[in-house]
Amino acid sequence: MVQLLHKMKIRAVGTSDVLMKMIKRPMTAHLPAGCIKIGTSNKGKLVDLDEYVPTISPDSRPIVFVVGAMAHGQATVDWEEECIAVSQYALSGSVALGRMMNAFERYWGIL
Repeated sequence: MVQLLHKMKIRAVGTSDVLMKMIKRPMTAHLPAGCIKIGTSNKGKLVDLDEYVPTISPDSRPIVFVVGAMAHGQATVDWEEECIAVSQYALSGSVALGRMMNAFERYWGIL
């Protein structure tokens, strides 16, 4: 992380491949045009992901989820279109992402 802060990018050891780099604001300039932007928080509208995913997927527009890295609090951005909760309990970012990916896998029929 120190390398990211000092050089604004992280390169792979032994090669010139860039693994991670900082991007310039605004964040929305780096998102696909016309995408659906959905925030997540335990204070958002509680949804059952198995019922929610079919309501947003048939649109065939790209979908962007804003997920915080910690179980408490909300990743606050001013460009999200709606904010949902995937559980009535506070979840870590990895658990919330796992639930979302499982819902999309079931919707797409991936075993």
